[in-house]
Amino acid sequence: MDVALLAFTSWAVWNRRNQQVKAGIGVVVKNEDGAVLASMTQQLPLPTTVAQVEALAAMRAVEFALELGMTKVIMEGDSEVICKELQDPSTSLALHGHILQDIKCLSNAFQCISFSHVRRQGNNVAHTLAKMAVREPNQTVWMEDVSPDIHHIFQADLATFE
Repeated sequence: MDVALLAFTSWAVWNRRNQQVKAGIGVVVKNEDGAVLASMTQQLPLPTTVAQVEALAAMRAVEFALELGMTKVIMEGDSEVICKELQDPSTSLALHGHILQDIKCLSNAFQCISFSHVRRQGNNVAHTLAKMAVREPNQTVWMEDVSPDIHHIFQADLATFE
């Protein structure tokens, strides 16, 4: 397993009914054959902008890859803006620029890392995990699997991967 595919996405949900404002992060780690090595969900307070949520999701995906001992990764995210900013070596002056800088610093720990944009349709499992995270206040990690609640989504994604 030389390259792990990390799919990251985030999903922000405003809950006006009870005034709870939170966002969710979903991360899926796959090997080059598309098999899940690990997945996780994490809830966080909703930042000011969607770009900040996307940047925080990218940061958590990078941290998760390091925690798992990955050395060569391809980070896939459905925010084209964040992916392009992470590919740019210059410092971002955006509101989320400090998060991007942290990601770039953490990226030095990998032998090889790249950031790639994928459409949301290609990121269904991570997107669904992020939506689940909004409802679950605790961080949840699955090793070599995804949540049983979304196993059917993973199977559908795996069929398109082959």
